[in-house]
Amino acid sequence: MTHHILIVEDEPEIANIEQIALEGFDLNITHFKYAAEAITHLQEAKPDLLVLDIGLPDMSGWQFLEACKTDTLLPDACPVIITTAFSDPANRVIGKLQDVTRYLAKPFSPITFQAIVVELLGLEANDA
Repeated sequence: MTHHILIVEDEPEIANIEQIALEGFDLNITHFKYAAEAITHLQEAKPDLLVLDIGLPDMSGWQFLEACKTDTLLPDACPVIITTAFSDPANRVIGKLQDVTRYLAKPFSPITFQAIVVELLGLEANDA
């Protein structure tokens, strides 16, 4: 089964690292720099996993999550990984209130990122 991962990240280097970390797995990865583009995408395709930056150019990741919940754009069971430079306690509390599955502070190891995705999607080593 091919899983769909949606990455919403404005730094191309970070999005590239995330995609490279997942190479070899049977995954369909879509990346958007702007939240508005991702919202449009979500009206047609539902991801199995959302990887979201908080500091986006057009709205915050928290605003993006609120918009997704208001318009029911994300499936209820869709895990959310926050990847952000904002590792302060206030943002971590917001993450808990937003039902974020994992909060990953930048810079992070691609191996750590890969392990989290493998765990959340139930991937097997032979999927790589």
